[in-house]
Amino acid sequence: MSSLLICSWLIFTSIFQYGDAIYKGKPVTSDFYYMVRIKGIMPECSGTIISYAHILTSAQCVYNKTRNNLLIIHDRDPMHVQHRHVETIIVHPLYNKNLQGIHTYSTPYKDIAVLKMSTSLLSSEYLTVLELPKVDLKPPYILCGIAGWGATQPHNPYSRNGLYWCFLEILSPARN
Repeated sequence: MSSLLICSWLIFTSIFQYGDAIYKGKPVTSDFYYMVRIKGIMPECSGTIISYAHILTSAQCVYNKTRNNLLIIHDRDPMHVQHRHVETIIVHPLYNKNLQGIHTYSTPYKDIAVLKMSTSLLSSEYLTVLELPKVDLKPPYILCGIAGWGATQPHNPYSRNGLYWCFLEILSPARN
């Protein structure tokens, strides 16, 4: 599952771009212990634990948001739910919200952000940090897994029902 970090941005650009989610995905029953929910925004966003104090997410989920309104929730194990407040929001300095929806390799909009939590998450068998891959993966045409919370039907925010995942193939940059 470590290849997920390489394509974590797919979660954010493909899922949250349109306020939709992972369609035709499978419900997560185990694994993905590095995923968190980010509450306080609509649509609800997902994040990836990259350290016990930091969450990787989409810039569009947190851009112009007040940190006091955000809550990180790790509930992969119902007996050990953890809630954390956000101390700092760090949005990519070249993020351009005006380019949302324009998906070309010549006009990337750096849709990535890191959230620093006010208190670190506690390690457990159901909570892990996503590690960097130990090999140099060479896109394009490799499979990567994506996961996230959110709607399971197009444009229906009330169809939310847990964490879903699926595999996507990383494609080659378009050439004119």
